[in-house]
This record gives sequence, structure tokens and C-alpha cells, in this order.
Amino acid sequence: MLLRTGDRRCANSTLVMARRRTTIEGRAAETIAKLTSKNQITLPKAVVSKFPGAEYFAVREVDGEIVLRPVRMHSLDAAWRKIESLGITEKDVADAVRWARRPKNRVKSSAK
Repeated sequence: MLLRTGDRRCANSTLVMARRRTTIEGRAAETIAKLTSKNQITLPKAVVSKFPGAEYFAVREVDGEIVLRPVRMHSLDAAWRKIESLGITEKDVADAVRWARRPKNRVKSSAK
């Protein structure tokens, strides 16, 4: 049941969810999440509990809807293990960074 402004039961808001299970634009929805002034949304616990361990979500827009997909962020431990297995040391990495940041020799044009 949705209450709209002007309804005696509705205070100042444009749209109020009166029951937990309602219909929005013809589709079933469990809850409504509010966007804060800092662009933050709290995801309903019932939904988040279906994705244990998920801390990060890929966000995209599809046909006017916001789609969240849980993603796993991997630490750099695997990359460091690979580097170590190749015999590359921290000094090798520092030398490579120094080489990549070296000033480039620029050819000066003799035309004036």
C-alpha cells in the first residue's frame, strides 16, 4: 500500500511505504532504499545476507536501473608470490621504476 501526498494518513512526504512488501511501477519490491545527500544507500540486510563476504560491488546503469554485482577484490599477495617465484627482488622493482621514470633524451630541432 503506497500513500501519496494529500492522503490524510501521509504527512509531508511525496511517497511513503506503508507495508514492507509493495509494488513499484508494477514490479514487486521488498524494501525501498533512500539515497542520502552524500550519495550513500544502505542495502537491505535480507539482500546483503545472500552474498556473504561481499564488501565491494560493481555498479552500472542498465535501461534506467542501477545494477549491483558483488565482486571479490584480491590482495596483491598472489602477484608478489609470482614475482618472488621469478627471482625478482624489491631492488629489481625499484631499479625498473627508476628506469621508467628517467628523463627522456629529447632531440632538439635545429630549425629556427
